[in-house]
Amino acid sequence: KPILLKDLAHMALDSEEFGWKETDGTKEEIAQGLVNLLMQQAAMMEDYFSLIIDSSSCLQSIPLLLDGYFPDEGGLPIFIMHLMFDVDWKSEKKCFKTFCIETARFYSEQFNVDFAAAEILYKLKSASKTAVSFCNILKYYSQL
Repeated sequence: KPILLKDLAHMALDSEEFGWKETDGTKEEIAQGLVNLLMQQAAMMEDYFSLIIDSSSCLQSIPLLLDGYFPDEGGLPIFIMHLMFDVDWKSEKKCFKTFCIETARFYSEQFNVDFAAAEILYKLKSASKTAVSFCNILKYYSQL
């Protein structure tokens, strides 16, 4: 079911896991910043990662990495915030790398994966093979 990015942002900001503080800015400013950033990147995320955000700022779908497996939906708000704060949107190569790492983290959070291993694994792959790297990272995690 589609969900507004702003609603996901507010859910994350209200969670203890995110650790929002007043010094970070208002929740509304952060939520709007998330919407603005992800809307700017929506076409690229759809083309390369099958993460679809519609024109109403609703998250429509996330990458389907493993047939028959969908990560815990409760992790979506934090995943979306990681896309805002932990993906390097300025460099194409770093964008692919950090997006893949954050998506792998979201998909494998139930496995308590060491993400230093993901960093090493990613460095072994070239940026031009991102889709293959992405799947290989997740296959690696699913075997832990």
